[in-house]
Amino acid sequence: MSLGTGIFLSSLLLAIVALYGLTKDRWGWRRFMKRFAFVVLGLVALTAVSIGGYYVWENIPTPVTRQTEYAGVRLGMSPDEVMYVKGYPPTVLTSKPGDEWKDFFLVVETSKLEKGKKVTDYRNWGFKTYESELTVAFDEARTKVAVIRCFSNDKRSRCPAIAGVQDGDSEQTVIRKLGPKHEQRIEGVTKSIVWPDLGIRLHLTTEEVFMLDVVAADQLRR
Repeated sequence: MSLGTGIFLSSLLLAIVALYGLTKDRWGWRRFMKRFAFVVLGLVALTAVSIGGYYVWENIPTPVTRQTEYAGVRLGMSPDEVMYVKGYPPTVLTSKPGDEWKDFFLVVETSKLEKGKKVTDYRNWGFKTYESELTVAFDEARTKVAVIRCFSNDKRSRCPAIAGVQDGDSEQTVIRKLGPKHEQRIEGVTKSIVWPDLGIRLHLTTEEVFMLDVVAADQLRR
């Protein structure tokens, strides 16, 4: 407490005592104090209820159903439907040549595709947004959406939420929100957590979410 605040509070207390001494025979101080006490108790009770409600909201998970849509894209959509909703994809992802690069992808601008190639020849389409990237992956036949993914550059709530979960959320938070029925795998610095019944897959580094997927049932084991 600063010196100025101490002086102010002391002066206020002295003023109240002086006022009571001058008016105790004329004003109904007892009745006033009872009403004041009721007001204080009411405020305390209201604060307690608010804090309790916030705790329940934050710590008791709400039921989550299987997810089939994310960022405006729905599982099972055709390539034409995706383009109608999101526009023409600015990039596509293609595998790097050579077996040693089979798990890596090249990002290719659709304005620079090889002659004779179309966006519908690629399974993975990219849509760049501010500090994040949305990827729409189709099935092997390239006829319907199988995975909808958002990658966050900085884990600062850049991606749309899935069932209340956003990039930047801690591992403890997402398990509390989505439930304990999950599977997980660690590869290097990355952990993947899957909720098969919900169609949700999250990717984490340093115990925080950086990528969120909504996945078709037949793709979850891949």
